This record gives sequence, structure tokens and C-alpha cells, in this order.
Amino acid sequence: MGLRTLGIAALVGLFLGLVLLPPGWAQLGMGALVAAAVLLTAAVGCLMLVLLGQPPSARRLRDRLARLECRRGPADPEVLSARRELARVYVQQGRVGSAVPLMEHAVHDSLYALGPNRPETLDARRELGSAYLLLHRPDHAVPLLEEAMAELERVAGPDDPVTLLTRAELADAYACAGRRGEARVCYEFAIGELTRVLGPGHPETRRLLGQYGDQCRDWRLLGTSSFGAEAA
Repeated sequence: MGLRTLGIAALVGLFLGLVLLPPGWAQLGMGALVAAAVLLTAAVGCLMLVLLGQPPSARRLRDRLARLECRRGPADPEVLSARRELARVYVQQGRVGSAVPLMEHAVHDSLYALGPNRPETLDARRELGSAYLLLHRPDHAVPLLEEAMAELERVAGPDDPVTLLTRAELADAYACAGRRGEARVCYEFAIGELTRVLGPGHPETRRLLGQYGDQCRDWRLLGTSSFGAEAA
């Protein structure tokens, strides 16, 4: 909640505390009255947060995006950046379904305005693939991550951190799609590269190692994997 919302909630809570509390509270002194007003302030604040729906940061980004689109058009680079920023906020809030249309729009316009090989376009594809994966839609996630992976290897190089993380996400997508053979190869290669470049203690290395161990247990392949035993 923003400061303005908190201020309004405080004033409303104080008003309710002064007007709606039973007359007997006044005999308990100002301290009890203030305590009751504070409780009402908190209740009103929670109610306002529920009614308002989304935090001010998302609303500000949405309003900014609308203004930019009116002034510059949907394919302007700054508009594309603002749209992706709003989508990332939605993902952070767990509103992946709301983020996906923005990401799809960003990919389409980035391809049209910037071209397929620009970093912004590659990032937009990768983010959309990751969002599809969060929604358990590997049929949509895999092609996007494969395309992003191939272009990132060519443009940024195989040791670039974004390339490495995209490979890790692609392994997750293969596993989600039930493509076990491709998932095993991608997991083991990604773990090896992450360990070599970022180190065995890096959070993403450890996450992927644990994820692969879980997959191996599900697939009953733990004894045949060079990394599965360590993950267990």
C-alpha cells in the first residue's frame, strides 16, 4: 500500500474509532480509545488492499504503459520495455496468467520492431517460455526456449549466464513435457556447464541438481545417471 492509501486508512480508522465505538470506551481513557482506533485502522487498511486488488507498483506501471502507448505506439522500444516490466511484476505477484498476454504482445512487437536477434527479443522469448512453463504448458514453452537457447549460444556465447540459465529452464521444460531422453541430456549438460562456469555452490547449480535428482527418482533412473546419485 502507498503512503496516500495508508493515510486515508488511518483517517477512516480514527473516525470510526471516535464515532462508532460504544460510549463506555471513553471511560477507559484515551489509551484504550487510541488502541481501538489503531485496530480499526488496520482492518480498514486490509479491506482497502483487497478492494484495490493490485499493489501500487503494478498500477503505476500499467498507467505508464498506457500513456507510453498513446504517445509512441505499441512497437516503440520504451513501450516494449515497459510492457515486459509490468509482466515481470505480475509474475512476481503470482499472476502469471495476467503476465502471459503482455509477454506474447512483447515478443510479437519485438520481432517486428527490433528483429529476431536483438537481446531484447531474445529476452522476451525466454521470459515467455518461462511463463508458459510456470503454467505447465510445455508444448508452448519448449519451442520458445529452444529458439532462445540457439540464438543466445550464437549471440552471447555458451558461457554467458543467461545462456546457462536458459539451458537449465529448457531441461525443466523437457522434463515437464515428458521428453525424458532429451531432458536427461539437457540436465546433465546444463549441470556440468553451470558447475564449470558458476561453481557447484551457485544457487542455480544447486537448484538444477536437486531438480534433476527429483526427476531421476520419478523416472527410476537414479542409478544410471552420473549426476543423479550426487543429487540424491
